[in-house]
Amino acid sequence: MKYASYFFILLMLVAVASLFMLKRPDGKTWLSFSALSESSQQMFDEQLHTLKQSSATLLEQAKSVVDSNDNSAQQPNPTIYSWQDAQGVWHYSDRPNPAGPSQTLELDPSRITVIPAESQLPAAQVKSSTPAKSDIGLTTLNPQAIKQTLQDAKNVQQLMDERQKQIEEQLEKHH
Repeated sequence: MKYASYFFILLMLVAVASLFMLKRPDGKTWLSFSALSESSQQMFDEQLHTLKQSSATLLEQAKSVVDSNDNSAQQPNPTIYSWQDAQGVWHYSDRPNPAGPSQTLELDPSRITVIPAESQLPAAQVKSSTPAKSDIGLTTLNPQAIKQTLQDAKNVQQLMDERQKQIEEQLEKHH
């Protein structure tokens, strides 16, 4: 049984090696090292192209998130108005009291915490308060983390470009 396995492996090696020697009707061998090299280069190029597209898409998404954060930082703090009516009930609005004076309150967005009013919903309607993930897989939009992600993506792109250059140089040496 042991020799049958060796014989089978030897037979497979001879079959593969024969593909490098046997010729097709057009006179070329069925398999050649240059064809393997071209095929592997083509597959590498396709993977590199896909990676470049993905990294470009990620960079664009990250830039848009950073830009939207920068734009929101440039906007003035939101203002709300409060007033007390004749019955003593306090009202809060984004517009001043049309019937009289209002107090103006400026909000600091960095100090606002929104807590869902789950206690008022029936138990069947209570949803998880876990933040939803965005399309790019981030749950927290931290501008520093996004800038670091952009830098990491640029570094990966530079490494991929250097690797492509090395492969092209090696291929030129062998031709």
